[in-house]
Amino acid sequence: MEYTAQVTKRQGLLLTLCGYAETEEPNISNERAKQFAEEFANGIGFENMITTWMEVKDNIAYINLAPMQDGVVLYPDLVKVKVDMYKQNIVGFEAKNYAFNHVARNFEFKIGVSEAEQKLGFDYVVLNKRKAIIALEGDVEVAVHEFACERINGLYYYYIDANDGDIVKILKVVVKLLLQQN
Repeated sequence: MEYTAQVTKRQGLLLTLCGYAETEEPNISNERAKQFAEEFANGIGFENMITTWMEVKDNIAYINLAPMQDGVVLYPDLVKVKVDMYKQNIVGFEAKNYAFNHVARNFEFKIGVSEAEQKLGFDYVVLNKRKAIIALEGDVEVAVHEFACERINGLYYYYIDANDGDIVKILKVVVKLLLQQN
């Protein structure tokens, strides 16, 4: 298989990788594709990566990975991986956010998860919750409690500031996601 790759001058970090995928029926499960992407990233020096999002289209798994630091997801350092589910190959990789943003972070969670959850209202079912760092406009990073919630009209992600309790971001999912349960 032929690939095109970009690597950083300093530290030889893989920035991008582009290959070709087959479109035959998958030979691996979605869970195995996630595991494959995480193992690949960890194997080339991207440590403590977890799957945060996955979509499968035409037997290609599009997987977003983010590093964990002390149980907190670092979304500004997102890495994207494409897995050919037929050939079981990595056919795409993009780590520019990681290369430009990844540093050890100091963060504080003054508000507990229960207090943050009270901000959601009453018409929801929480599917997943975790601590995270997200970037807001102007590249300002904030510590949040992330809630994946099912509401009557769809799936939403709520981000509650872990220091003042404000809702800082709400995302409505418009495609089907496979959530990483922690």
